Amino acid sequence: MAQNADMSEGRTTPRWAMIAGALLAAWVAFTFSFTPLRTSTDEWWHLKSGRYIVEHGLPQNDIFTYTAQDRPWYNHEWLAQVIMWEVFVAGRDSGLGGVRAVILFKTLFIIMAFAGFGWLLARRMREPMWAWLVAAIALSLARRHFYPRPPFISYLLIALVFWMLIEWRSGRLRERWLWLLAPVFALWANLHGGWAAGILFIGAFWADAAWELGVDYSLGAWTRPQLRRVGLLTGLGIACTAATLANPYGVHLYHMFTNVMSDPYLKYIIAELLPPDWPVMQILEAVVLLIMAVAIRPVRWWSWLVMALWLAAIHYGLMHILAREGYMGGVQPNAWLATAVAVIGWTVLIVRVRPAGWVAHLLLGAFFLQQGIHHVRHLALTALAIMPGLAWGLEAWSGELAAHYQWHAMRHRHVVPAAILAGLAFWWTFCPLYSLTVPRSYEEPYWMRNARLMPESVRAGISRLVPESVQRGIMWLTPEYSRVGPTVEYEPGYYPREEMDLLIQAGLPGPLFTDGNTSGYYMWRLAPDLLTDKGYPIPGRPGYKIFTDNRYDIYGGQFVPDEHSVLNGLSEAEAANYNKHLNWNGHKYAPWKTVIKKWGIQTIIVPNAAKVINRELAKGGWVRVANGVVAIWVQDTPENRPAIERAKKLMVNGES
Repeated sequence: MAQNADMSEGRTTPRWAMIAGALLAAWVAFTFSFTPLRTSTDEWWHLKSGRYIVEHGLPQNDIFTYTAQDRPWYNHEWLAQVIMWEVFVAGRDSGLGGVRAVILFKTLFIIMAFAGFGWLLARRMREPMWAWLVAAIALSLARRHFYPRPPFISYLLIALVFWMLIEWRSGRLRERWLWLLAPVFALWANLHGGWAAGILFIGAFWADAAWELGVDYSLGAWTRPQLRRVGLLTGLGIACTAATLANPYGVHLYHMFTNVMSDPYLKYIIAELLPPDWPVMQILEAVVLLIMAVAIRPVRWWSWLVMALWLAAIHYGLMHILAREGYMGGVQPNAWLATAVAVIGWTVLIVRVRPAGWVAHLLLGAFFLQQGIHHVRHLALTALAIMPGLAWGLEAWSGELAAHYQWHAMRHRHVVPAAILAGLAFWWTFCPLYSLTVPRSYEEPYWMRNARLMPESVRAGISRLVPESVQRGIMWLTPEYSRVGPTVEYEPGYYPREEMDLLIQAGLPGPLFTDGNTSGYYMWRLAPDLLTDKGYPIPGRPGYKIFTDNRYDIYGGQFVPDEHSVLNGLSEAEAANYNKHLNWNGHKYAPWKTVIKKWGIQTIIVPNAAKVINRELAKGGWVRVANGVVAIWVQDTPENRPAIERAKKLMVNGES
């Protein structure tokens, strides 16, 4: 069934079902997005950057670290940071809560990007419920990256670009509307670096047009409209790429790609650039197997049996025979073999569906499946890239089943995807998420996270509307029968709030050593000036600069070896052994004491889990003044003793 025209003719899905499907997909997007902050810290420095830009303009050099303060900062997300800060201020001053307002703002973008894209696809399908079901599956695949960071803007813009190209290639959108993408890319280049993915989408449709022209030219049957399509997409790609230069940094903006991707050390240590652990993210394997099932498209009973055996063999082969240990301790398949399975299934699926621009869909799905299987940070792009093809494939499969069995209820075919969608929405909202392969691996239900983020007035209103017996019934679905915790915008146990209060009140000496994983929160509270926990500045306090952070697009991996040397407490012998056996693009390790002396560090902030360095610091010369989410150590010198005494008094008074 080719998707060359509007397939909505002959639709039998009732209007109420279409509305219910759209609402269910939007609810899944809300469920996965509207959650308090926890574990992630980059949001904080994005907000602090937005505040600085609003008050002082774009900084020329890095303002947050003393190690890189002389390096130019080409901030490709500056406009998104300004918008996030303005949303924060509006939420803070209105009483909604600054962080809660930013999370809600992000949630709206996620709903529009995924559920909205599903709605646009559904409008052109005979069985629209499949589009909303695929949108929900895509949301589950991408859910771990629904942070309130600038990428959420790119998700919506990628969906917009993809939809416009699909509509144009199907003959439903005039080509002049495509030229509106040039100003979109000009804006996008100031919001987030995801515009590079948008160029890839245009390039894929250019490859489709060139393929069609080349094949027909070889047969002597090419036409001028085919040549025109190639010319249009060539000009569009050039115009959109040129439009990205409309940013404050010009061509320097492109340095963000080379600083990260040219450094093998970073590609090894950044968790988001590593392959996802499939046992922890079981939805990834489920999507790969679903693609293979839709490619096979069984109809008769024996073909169902063959498919079941084939999918079981794929699962067993990838997860057992070809398994290896993942970075989170679980087992996962070899990424390239998993990619081969996914791409083979995707190729068969697209060739069988044969939509307009099928070469573009084939290339985009294959490329982003490879990217998602190899780099966990790209799973959201993978989800968007496969949405149309997977929805069309499921629709075609259901049509073949209905035609073969001559179902009398063909006009009720929407019931199957609707029931699956409703079941998944209920499960993802109210039920705890368990890992089937990692023992005792559990995530609390999303509704509990949603409830903790809701303002107290909203929670009180829900309590009045929903009978207590129903509330108890929902809570029974959780592993432990307990009430939802207090209203929070972020989980306090994951951020060193009290330790930062102590550091500020005691005036602990700098320079500070800080690790990259928690650096975003340090930047929010300390640099370039101090803030209260509510986001207001502290008058007359200039603040601290920190050691380093995770903005690798500025300085690559230059300071990572020094950071890791301290965090791991490397001795001279250990540092020499690392340098002998590892060659990470010229990076060299130094003993931790050498790093401390080199930068004149007076206060060290390290995780309590960094047992080696905490043990080394306890041997002498350093005084521990905080021991909560993180440990804070101050060098024991006469100049530092007044600050040490102030910190000890604060600890005694129970303020840390």
